Amino acid sequence: MDIIYSIEARDTIFYNTLKDYFGLNAQKLKKETIDNIDILKEALKGTGVSYNDFRNTLIPADGRDYHEQLFAFRLYPDDNKVYQDVAENIIQLLNKDSRYNILMGDLILYPYDVDTKKLLIELLYHTVGKRLSRNWRSDYFLVYINHIKQENIKTIDSFFKNKKYYVGTADLSFESLFKTYISNASVLTTYVKIGKNIFSADADVDFDKHSRTDNGPWNWSEYGYKVYGIQDCLFQTFLKYKIDTSMGTSLSGNDREINTMIMTSQDNQELPIGNIKIDERKLDYLEKHQLTLFDKIEVTKENLKEKIISKIKHQSFYNIKFMPEHNVVTFNIFIEFQNKDDKKFKQTIALKYDFELKEISLVTIC
Repeated sequence: MDIIYSIEARDTIFYNTLKDYFGLNAQKLKKETIDNIDILKEALKGTGVSYNDFRNTLIPADGRDYHEQLFAFRLYPDDNKVYQDVAENIIQLLNKDSRYNILMGDLILYPYDVDTKKLLIELLYHTVGKRLSRNWRSDYFLVYINHIKQENIKTIDSFFKNKKYYVGTADLSFESLFKTYISNASVLTTYVKIGKNIFSADADVDFDKHSRTDNGPWNWSEYGYKVYGIQDCLFQTFLKYKIDTSMGTSLSGNDREINTMIMTSQDNQELPIGNIKIDERKLDYLEKHQLTLFDKIEVTKENLKEKIISKIKHQSFYNIKFMPEHNVVTFNIFIEFQNKDDKKFKQTIALKYDFELKEISLVTIC
């Protein structure tokens, strides 16, 4: 059984080149993908970290035990000092044994006019629960960490509250307008932290090797971390966190097309989502054993189908498992619900695509 936690085909040219320039069909794209995962595993040898260790950093946080957390900083009055201070302190504040996907970037405000810029900055301040600063005319730096626990969030937030340049923090585990915007325009994976090991992209290393080069902006080795460079193409395709939003990016359609071709090995690039199969007995079982879900929100087979279909159309696939012995591929999507108290929660939806029957069916909800 081969498993791929996520395939990022939005912002990389790798799969677009294979499909459009070299004309690889779905079967060959699938083979290329599985071969590249094997190459990545080879590159990781000697680091003490396996591909499986990256799993939780590559799938959406549940918003309960683990979070997708934003930390925002105002680059004022001296942006270089702010960048340096943030880097030095966050490294020391992170839980050394934890696993994170660390995305970062400036809040992109150009080429917008002043009024639009102000609206975006107001949205940032609203997201972190603060009133717009009188010094709002500034540039902003964002750090977005996937798979972080609440106690580590509090440690970082408490420290930076004493810094004048700190705007604040927000839990972005769930859908929001600002989350969608920055996933399009601002933050990208720069590092993946697996315990005391740091991984980043290195364009100069061989595919099946790792380097000890850190091309990122933070000096991890100074604080006792081991730093490894993974070939840029492999890093951007398999270790980059795909922020899960319903709007996606301008390239999300192409990403889903390539993911679907790889998953189904079929060139029509379409999943048969019109009639997802949900077994009545399975639904009865879920109603009896998933009381925390079905008691909180009215879920019927019909509106559950609608939510699944919408999610497949608009968002990403995770935990893709190829099981040729059963002639199926399974994959996960994540659906957000809201209970009667307006509290949001997230459920993992496990689905199965049958190659022979050419149908999608529900495996479970957890």
